[in-house]
Amino acid sequence: MRRAVVLAAVLGSVAGAGSADVLASTDSTAESGTRSIDYAGMRIEVPKDWPVYRLDLDSAQCVRYDRPAVYLGGADPDQQCPARLVGGAPTLQVGPDGVTTTGTSDERRELLGRVQMLSPVGSRAAGGPAAPGAVGRPAGTVRWHTGWTVGWGFDNCSAPPYATMKAWRRAYSVTSVYIGGESRGCAQPNLTRAWVRAVRRRGWRLIPTYVGPQAPCTGFHNRFTAGDAYALGARAADDAVVHARALGIEQQAPIYYDMEAYSGDDGCRAAVLTFLRAWAHRLRQRSQVSGVYSSAGSAIHDLVGVHRKKAKPSAIWFAHWDGKARTQGDAYLPDRRWSPHRRIKQYLGEHRETHGGIPMTVDRNVVDGRVY
Repeated sequence: MRRAVVLAAVLGSVAGAGSADVLASTDSTAESGTRSIDYAGMRIEVPKDWPVYRLDLDSAQCVRYDRPAVYLGGADPDQQCPARLVGGAPTLQVGPDGVTTTGTSDERRELLGRVQMLSPVGSRAAGGPAAPGAVGRPAGTVRWHTGWTVGWGFDNCSAPPYATMKAWRRAYSVTSVYIGGESRGCAQPNLTRAWVRAVRRRGWRLIPTYVGPQAPCTGFHNRFTAGDAYALGARAADDAVVHARALGIEQQAPIYYDMEAYSGDDGCRAAVLTFLRAWAHRLRQRSQVSGVYSSAGSAIHDLVGVHRKKAKPSAIWFAHWDGKARTQGDAYLPDRRWSPHRRIKQYLGEHRETHGGIPMTVDRNVVDGRVY
């Protein structure tokens, strides 16, 4: 799994690590359910039950957005993360680029309110596009060719460093990139416009993926409802296009919505289909190819029953961990649907692989579908 040595699970252990930048909390904050720490010219009031991770002391620590936490320092380009996480939990990171927060709008505002600036520092929300300086120099136009490929792919929570992509190119030609969304599970220190351009020049093709609110019958932090499903599906599509453009991803490229597995009644399934209808419709309006990632037994199964072309995605990426590396012949999917060249199958879940001497935790995919 991941190499996560927690050097600072609580503030006391951080202070004990010998850092002069971090101070123990006062009694008054402890009594109120919080404690204060001083770091990088700021005083931060931290919920006392939140773990505090020192990224400057543990460079391999994954910056995760699936659980409340505080991260001090910048994310390492080679952070060791699980293959798949769904985020949305409130987190706060104080790093070289300023203060980054995740969670709902109210949670992000509340977290920023906990930071007292002792020196000028900028801030941004992780759910939005990176500042222009973090994106890198504008890339040249990438020509759109056939728009689909056949080959082997992997997906990982955080885009790997370029050196890893270079080494792994011997075994794979396609990888996913989680471009945005309030439920994105990991920080993305490597995912820039320049990275996209560089890996594509090396022969990689990408599966741009957006992770927004999830089905109402799940326990995820961010969920839509039957009442707001269409509006949020359209809004997610608009935001995904903003993130895609910031990375140099062009029109006519696919963007896949990550709808994690769910199990619920007819009302929940109807809400999911409404959300995905809005996603597909708005992306079509924005000249993007609409895609959906989900379990073969949940959203993909439900989408099979949709017969109106404009109400369903143009491409699918389905998860069925049966170990069978084939996009056709699946019990959940008639072969005639999303065919030809519009299917990606995640056929093996989280496991460890090593290529070119570099290990990584990934899911494995077989591709005969739309990619960038």
